[in-house]
Amino acid sequence: MDSTFYEKSYGNQLESAFAKNRIKKTKKIIKRIIGKNKIKKCLDIGSGTGYISNYVKGLDDKIDCYALDISKKAVAIGQKKYPEVKFVLNDITEWQSKGEKFDLILSLENIEHIYDLDRYLAAIDKLLNKNGVLIISTPNLNSWLNRLLILCGTIPYFQEYFFNDNVPIFSIGKRDFLSRESMPSGHIRIFNCQVLNFIARKYNWKIVSRSGAGLYAHKKLMGMIDKFFSLFPGLASCLIYVYKK
Repeated sequence: MDSTFYEKSYGNQLESAFAKNRIKKTKKIIKRIIGKNKIKKCLDIGSGTGYISNYVKGLDDKIDCYALDISKKAVAIGQKKYPEVKFVLNDITEWQSKGEKFDLILSLENIEHIYDLDRYLAAIDKLLNKNGVLIISTPNLNSWLNRLLILCGTIPYFQEYFFNDNVPIFSIGKRDFLSRESMPSGHIRIFNCQVLNFIARKYNWKIVSRSGAGLYAHKKLMGMIDKFFSLFPGLASCLIYVYKK
């Protein structure tokens, strides 16, 4: 993604009510992984201002935490806010040539933004230590809501076509419904379990676990329905996969 465009949308979305359920589930999984594995070095790709990187550091201050992002603004904020985290301003496909190796790599809510997925995943594979753990989270194309929307002949949620406008899910007169509350963030493609399973086979990674996570925590009724469907990964709004090399 073009870094100029990214500057508009990097944000610390981890504090957003919209993502509250997903972040809670992700943190729980990270805590479990660190408790069961010897993690000495962690890399958080697309870290933004470093909220999750700092969370990892808080779980075990002996872990060497790197937060990598292409946003100058996000990195500058993170360096002041979380001084114990090592921030890197770079693209993962360029930085991976430095020869670093990590026991835990986090790719949270960013693979849907990646144009050259082959190059991106190859870089991660090169950076991941033997028996290293990779956690990927991403919106689910086959979520319960998207299945209903597609059945009704409209576009799936999280699909983006423009950089400056969101296409409404549907409209009645001049009113738009289920329109995105934020500007587009640069989604290239939306994933599902089939693709995430294929990634494991392609790179010879073992799938340790797959979990669903809810979104829409700011919507009472919809949030309750979504939280229920998060119990079933194939229907959840967000997918969280844990791989082991």
